[in-house]
Amino acid sequence: MTRSSTQAPPNPTADVLDRVIGAPLADAVSPLRSARPAVAEHTQRLHDAFFGAQSPHREQLTAIALRVTVLAAQPTLVEHYSALLPPDLVAAVTAGTVDDPELAALLRHAELLTLDPAAATREAIESLRSAGLTEAAIVTASQLIGYVNYQIRLVAGYTLIGESV
Repeated sequence: MTRSSTQAPPNPTADVLDRVIGAPLADAVSPLRSARPAVAEHTQRLHDAFFGAQSPHREQLTAIALRVTVLAAQPTLVEHYSALLPPDLVAAVTAGTVDDPELAALLRHAELLTLDPAAATREAIESLRSAGLTEAAIVTASQLIGYVNYQIRLVAGYTLIGESV
């Protein structure tokens, strides 16, 4: 995984889901989220681990997260992750036309796990290894893809709940 970033990391003390869904909706789902504080806390901690200032591969991980949210057509999370990347990288990731072979392989992996997870085979992992990715990088990317898909479901659920309140 490469390391470079021009954008500031997200604020680790602010709840990312509250920021993404916006104040009125965050207020509406607050009682639900407060009923399970450990879930909210661990969800935020995982986000901070992937995207905080100490993350050595923050830009690459953010690009993967952006691709997952683009594939899922989740506009508020697309906006969130886009704001953390340089505009040229946002355009390339959104279009699926990145030049870096390692990142391109990771974005294909994100597409596979997001759109057709049952098709993720040993060969898919081998293609990541062939692109030069380490086991740790493959595991981290796969965990991130799962996490962002979880975020997408949370935002969708909170939106439905907020609309019914």
